[in-house]
Amino acid sequence: MNLREADAYFTALAEEVSTPLVLVLTGGIAAGILADERTTDDIDFAILKYARKTLPQIEALVQRLAQQRGILVQYSSDIDRWSSVSFLDWQKHSRPYKRVGFLEVRVLDPYYWSIGKITRATERDQADLSAVIKKQKLDWKKLARLWAKALRKSPTSTSLFNARKQMEGFLIRAGQDEALECFRRALTAKPRP
Repeated sequence: MNLREADAYFTALAEEVSTPLVLVLTGGIAAGILADERTTDDIDFAILKYARKTLPQIEALVQRLAQQRGILVQYSSDIDRWSSVSFLDWQKHSRPYKRVGFLEVRVLDPYYWSIGKITRATERDQADLSAVIKKQKLDWKKLARLWAKALRKSPTSTSLFNARKQMEGFLIRAGQDEALECFRRALTAKPRP
């Protein structure tokens, strides 16, 4: 699926939504918007704002339109649940993408989006991450500090060790020695009151 097909899906959704609805895109579709026109297997998004009483109808609509178009959608009202590493206060960090009628589609801020990509860290995730960092001109040290903060705010689990190694490995492969040092310092810093 390409961005044009995803946009057609959002337009169809907007035509049938009768109350305000805000979606925040993440995953491969966000990479396509933030860096290039690459294809993706699905549309990942958070349902950020909606009228609670209409959620069953919204979910049915989201699924019906996806099936009609042969699109796989993955959604949650809290994308923090998709990972063992916290997405922190992701709800406050998104950018407008498109607005049609009652539907507002946003893209997760690239710094916060990167948390999911580096935590999973498949080859494609790392390629997406590299492309977005380059295209969006992300600050490596800011990125490293955010990753460290996400690790520190996450519940203790065996997954955190792997996530930390993936983060360090990515910074090493990118030749970002200063960002790596910043990451390690931020992991061990005492929390602010």
